[in-house]
Amino acid sequence: MKSRSRFWIGTGLALVVGVPCALLARVRWQPRGETEHVHGGDPRLEADLARLSGGERLTRLREAAQEALPVRRLVVAEALVREHSAEGLALAKTLLTDNDSEVRIKAAYALMQNGAEPERPFIQAALQDDDLWLRQEVCQWAATNAGRPGSAVGSWLVPNLMARLDESSESQRAFATSALAKLTGKPWRYKATLPAATRAATLQHWKDWWQVEKGKYPVTPVLPDITPQRTDLAPAVMIQTLDGRTVSPATSGKVTLVNFWGTWCPPCRQEVPDLQRLHEHYAAQGVELVGVALSEKEGADGLRAWCQTNKLTYPQALAEDSVTEAYGDVHEVPITVLIDKRGRIRSRWQGERDFTSFAAVIERLLKE
Repeated sequence: MKSRSRFWIGTGLALVVGVPCALLARVRWQPRGETEHVHGGDPRLEADLARLSGGERLTRLREAAQEALPVRRLVVAEALVREHSAEGLALAKTLLTDNDSEVRIKAAYALMQNGAEPERPFIQAALQDDDLWLRQEVCQWAATNAGRPGSAVGSWLVPNLMARLDESSESQRAFATSALAKLTGKPWRYKATLPAATRAATLQHWKDWWQVEKGKYPVTPVLPDITPQRTDLAPAVMIQTLDGRTVSPATSGKVTLVNFWGTWCPPCRQEVPDLQRLHEHYAAQGVELVGVALSEKEGADGLRAWCQTNKLTYPQALAEDSVTEAYGDVHEVPITVLIDKRGRIRSRWQGERDFTSFAAVIERLLKE
């Protein structure tokens, strides 16, 4: 099978923090033989931005940031990484509340690249966000840049990094302790390759130190709300499940999670136990979860057999072009879309997530 991998962490950094490279790769997969589709490319918009400058360029960026296609908003966020004006940074803060995970991550990176004091509360908020990948992006940035001359990473970030030590993610613990060691001069670094007892002792060293020293590191009392605010109408398409049901997320009146995946996709297989757990936890509260499988060579029978073997009980469907195109021309998986009771897209995650990332947003929507 052919894969597209986005290795956001280099091998050198992996060796420094002691995290196996497999843990650091953010991966979305395509089936063998498909044409490469890149979520972050829009040649026409990129050409427009390349020929414009100053106020005209900022106007075009603001216009594109409002467009329905996530791919165009991502182009804007990527352009803002190189845009250091006050207006550009304000737009990056707005995109940090987008409903597309990659747009949010790239917007956060634009703010981190600047790192001036007005941007710091937004960086701290990103480090506490519900999205695992957004938190990991900030941890990686802090671990990479802490201690460098002129770096924006400073003691202001220490309380937020300390909170990340309770993460279940090995990579986040490693990044957080790497950054903390550089900022405080302490020797305790968490490495996934160390024995379990040594890893636990490392975390305890930091927690004991924090009990004594935390008064020296002021906590920002109120952080900006960067919860995704953007809403887009879900496409008015029907999803036909293998058991003969028709699911219509746009009109069902339910909170609905649509997961585009494939049995051939390693990150998808890693994610489905958490999705099954979501189904078991939230089905009684009216939350609908449906898997839409792409490029299943053995068709419906193969998909049924795989789900039965792996004890997946939430509804499944084979992907149809009308559905994948309506949801943003889906070719890479996993991609998961959360729709509220009013038929609006509230979150779109590129890549695999965990139970906690999904559940935090579902809980908010159930209270609305």
